[in-house]
Amino acid sequence: MKQLTLSNWAHIAEIIAAIVIVISILYVGKELKQNTQAMHDDSW
Repeated sequence: MKQLTLSNWAHIAEIIAAIVIVISILYVGKELKQNTQAMHDDSW
């Protein structure tokens, strides 16, 4: 089995970080939409 170098681990960490950022942005967008809808419903 081939051992991973520090450079390879850094690339893996960058890919994981990018995926986490995308998931976080989607989550914040969903929460913002729900909050906007709740505020809209309360105003009526």
